[in-house]
Amino acid sequence: MVREGAGSIVNITSMSSRSGYAGRSDHAAGKAGVHLLSQAPADELGPHGVRVDCVAPGWIESPVPRDRMAARAAEEGVSYQEVRDRDVRRMALHRIAAEEGVARAVLFLAGDASAATTGAVIDVNAGRDFA
Repeated sequence: MVREGAGSIVNITSMSSRSGYAGRSDHAAGKAGVHLLSQAPADELGPHGVRVDCVAPGWIESPVPRDRMAARAAEEGVSYQEVRDRDVRRMALHRIAAEEGVARAVLFLAGDASAATTGAVIDVNAGRDFA
């Protein structure tokens, strides 16, 4: 990419990089490291026409958040739907993001539409503030 004078690197991190949770410090630290492993090369490679950015998904509609919500429901003695509804209400879009949202963010950062963007982190989380 440096030799060609152009290119785009898009790293994937997660919203876990923005706040820590008990028992998940190793995961959060690793994900936060990806931010800096994107920002430093963005500064280093920018003069050569290479951009480096990150996409930070939050919950994505998949078995992982479903399993976590089900476990919390069992711990709290409430229904899965009650936990899901409560969590989704905390999201500005009142829904859990889909995989396609992550793909679109990656395509945006990799393409010409983001030609003036480097060192950025785009959150794909349906408006959930995990902090």
